[in-house]
Amino acid sequence: MKVIVTIDGELLVSNVASRGLQGQKEAVEKIVGSLSDLLQAEHKITIVHGNGPQVGNMLFRGEIASHAVPPVPLDVCGADTQGATGYFLQQSLQNLLRRKGLKREVTAVVTQVLIDETDPAMAAPIKGVGPFFDVERAQKYGNTRGWKFIMVPGRGQQRAVPAYLPRQILEINSIRCLMENKTIVICGGGGGVPVRYDAHGQLTGVEAVVNKSHTATLLANEVQADTIIFVSQWEKIRQAFPQIVKDEYIRFTLTELKEFIDQRKDELTDSMYLKLQASCKFLATPGKFICIIPPEQLEGVLNQECGIQLISDPE
Repeated sequence: MKVIVTIDGELLVSNVASRGLQGQKEAVEKIVGSLSDLLQAEHKITIVHGNGPQVGNMLFRGEIASHAVPPVPLDVCGADTQGATGYFLQQSLQNLLRRKGLKREVTAVVTQVLIDETDPAMAAPIKGVGPFFDVERAQKYGNTRGWKFIMVPGRGQQRAVPAYLPRQILEINSIRCLMENKTIVICGGGGGVPVRYDAHGQLTGVEAVVNKSHTATLLANEVQADTIIFVSQWEKIRQAFPQIVKDEYIRFTLTELKEFIDQRKDELTDSMYLKLQASCKFLATPGKFICIIPPEQLEGVLNQECGIQLISDPE
């Protein structure tokens, strides 16, 4: 079975900011430990991860050092955090495989995702990234750097960038080849680095973000996977699905899921709404399965007896 495991970025950092990179490494090791059953079942596995907190930390460090070094472009931040988080995941997975006596390779792929800048529905700067500023600093950066800002109540002004949907995963052939050879692939971190073709037909980075849930479903379709596991914090799952009880499960068909989204779209967070919208597209093909699950229940995911289970409509 081909499985896409998508892990929220908040699960890959420590709750204690002072733990820094060591805390991030420990958080990754904890998540990877929960994947043990999936690994031992020898499924073809690809891991997609979020990078929101990691990019935020990188932008914050850049702001502190802005008197000495120029700001790092957002696309480079995405590639940088793909590399670092991919390294932590890769090494932790290799150590787990070695402990279990399993001989499988693990590879992290810095992934570029083609976006469509001409899409007017996506071009508006709506996604907040990085640290918060007072009005004076925001105006300065708006004038000198061309940044756009949104006001976050109680926190201040935050830089806002477009949030695009992925059109094409540029490294898909390499990912597919690795996956077919049973290599565990880590890719599409943060939804992938957003890129476009310029007037000369050359690839160039875009100062924007890409939704990782849509990248995960695009990836799943491209490699012909029939299962996606979204790993998210229990609090976020409970907020979106207040009727669920921990250690139990709720199952929705595609039709039921669409009705649920219509009923609760005003209460859903942006990230969960996008996750469910991406799920609807994936489930439009018969025989597909998605599970939204907290990390502590990952060991039971193969039994399909926990989490939010989403399935295609019966044929």
